[in-house]
Amino acid sequence: MREILFRGMTEQGEWVYGVPLKTHYSHLVTIISEITDDSIDSFLVKPETVGQYTGLKDRDGVEIWEGDIVVAHEACARGDGGYDDLILQVVWRDDVAAFAVIENGLPEDWLYLDEYEHKVVGNIHQNPELLEES
Repeated sequence: MREILFRGMTEQGEWVYGVPLKTHYSHLVTIISEITDDSIDSFLVKPETVGQYTGLKDRDGVEIWEGDIVVAHEACARGDGGYDDLILQVVWRDDVAAFAVIENGLPEDWLYLDEYEHKVVGNIHQNPELLEES
């Protein structure tokens, strides 16, 4: 059975993990992280930071989340016979109901997430400059 888990970033810049719940706060989403018999632990997060766990881990065992930035090592052939790394963004593809990666934010550059050996190097919320370098 696949683990369904989400994360979101609080206004203080901390990641919290759990299940998202839209509340009456129009600019925030609540992430419920734990429910016990006598309490509910919940956090308000910025909606643009909410992303789902892909169910996959990178080559170092780090969980890969929607919105992460990954490097596909030696994935792009050069004219001289060598290979370059690709810097990619993890996204959800509605048309095929699957997580994928994109290069330079272009839909025609979709690659399936499990196609290469990836390494998580950041995310689009805390490290957007990593995508500018590609």
